[in-house]
Amino acid sequence: MQLIRSWIQIRSLTAAQIRARYRRTIAGFFWVVLSPLIMYAAQATVFKHILKIGIPHYGIFLLSGLLPWLFVVNTLEMGIPVLRSSRDLLGSFRIPPHWLVLSVALDNAINFAAATLIVLIPMIALLRPPMGGLWTLPFSFLILVIGTAALTSWLAVLNVFFRDTRFVVHFLISVLFFLTPVFYPAELIPEPWRQGILLNPVYILLEPLRLGIYGYSFPKFLASFGRSLVVCGLFVSIAVFSWRRQKNEFYHFL
Repeated sequence: MQLIRSWIQIRSLTAAQIRARYRRTIAGFFWVVLSPLIMYAAQATVFKHILKIGIPHYGIFLLSGLLPWLFVVNTLEMGIPVLRSSRDLLGSFRIPPHWLVLSVALDNAINFAAATLIVLIPMIALLRPPMGGLWTLPFSFLILVIGTAALTSWLAVLNVFFRDTRFVVHFLISVLFFLTPVFYPAELIPEPWRQGILLNPVYILLEPLRLGIYGYSFPKFLASFGRSLVVCGLFVSIAVFSWRRQKNEFYHFL
């Protein structure tokens, strides 16, 4: 019964997030979905035709990394301040704070899935690249959403106690974008630095999704998926532990 009640709350909060973002207009929907596609098209043009990165089917390669990265970034930037901005709601109703963060993650997940399908389906039809890993996408997508929601939930609680958290995270995201193999392959990273950069937990979360779309092989995917499960479990554990430790003081600082 409690599980059903929690699901109803999460569904209602997610629907409210979607309505607030789209403002009940078709233009709102298209802008939210098309804005990451515009960034994708711009980067694909620059790196493929101007910088001439020699990767077969570079558009699909970029799609498999950039859109998951944008999902993580948008969820972090929208989710970290959501508890402070919803203090009146949390003070008036018995809503678990984590449901608010999860609703933000689900809202962004819907937009991410729509944007990916809009680009991926025509690319598959036109280019006919090897796509043996498509069956793995639902599993990789689920781990990415859960891991991102857990990370965001932890940072959102931290932001209640330390209000500079969102600004520090925004700065780190800007730096990590260039240090993470999103728009270039990991093989381009010099060997002494490669292992350190590939330990980036965000990259570990999105790597299985990339392998399902581009460069799939089952042994490689299995190893990547195992690492993402470990990182996802770590983020969930940190989020749960930090909440249990700080929940008694949470509403006082809120």
